[in-house]
Amino acid sequence: MKVKGITERQLRSIVRKVGVQFNNGPTKIGNYLFFTLRLPQFARAPKAKYRRTGTRGRRICAVCYHGHFAVMQRILDVNPDAVIRSAVATYLGKDDFEAKAPSVGERNVGSMMEPRMFIDSCNCGGTFDMMLREVKPATKEKTP
Repeated sequence: MKVKGITERQLRSIVRKVGVQFNNGPTKIGNYLFFTLRLPQFARAPKAKYRRTGTRGRRICAVCYHGHFAVMQRILDVNPDAVIRSAVATYLGKDDFEAKAPSVGERNVGSMMEPRMFIDSCNCGGTFDMMLREVKPATKEKTP
């Protein structure tokens, strides 16, 4: 993944707060910070938060869609105009992220015979409803 519009210090703070770690990076090349995420060493237990599972349900030592979503969401909280490019999608700011993130979560990462969506490729308990509430907080009705 690569991101433009935040500092390395801000990115390190975001990753630490979400509860994941850098696998590679962050490395600054031009205006972008390049990095990949992984589970922390202590979180490699079977019930670890943000643990991805494979197409057959086996645990993989990788961060799931919800973990990446949480990191990207917090990046865009720091700078709503930040640009995030991943292998799957490019988000040009917070509005673009809110529009594209649900369809990316529904992308098939399984096979044609055994389809599996990104959002279903983990056991972390994250759901679309939960994620959308995080992205779009409830607005209070104004009373006259």
